[in-house]
Amino acid sequence: MAIFGNSGIYNVHTGTAIDYQTYEMVQETDSFTVDTPEIFVTFSIQDYDIGTDITAKWISVTQDNYVIATSVITTTEDAQNAYFSLSKPTDGWPAGEYEVQFLDEEGLVTSIMFTVE
Repeated sequence: MAIFGNSGIYNVHTGTAIDYQTYEMVQETDSFTVDTPEIFVTFSIQDYDIGTDITAKWISVTQDNYVIATSVITTTEDAQNAYFSLSKPTDGWPAGEYEVQFLDEEGLVTSIMFTVE
């Protein structure tokens, strides 16, 4: 389930496979297993100046909002599709609730939740 803000980041989805040419989600889901090899989050960007940094914070909500990883991309077009991904930890994904927060240079823009069971 995506949460849409009044921003230039929209069309946010989580899943297990993307189309690497269009950066669109091929296998969409918001529920993953502890053995999922890689979790993807795809999104669309518009209305940002070229060269704007977009940051994703991967957060374990279950583990007291622990920040697992942070990823950054820089916009290269007026409108574009993009993705972030995170590979399975060596011991597997801990079960629980997760959130990916999207931030621009002014702060939090939108987020998406997913679960690992």
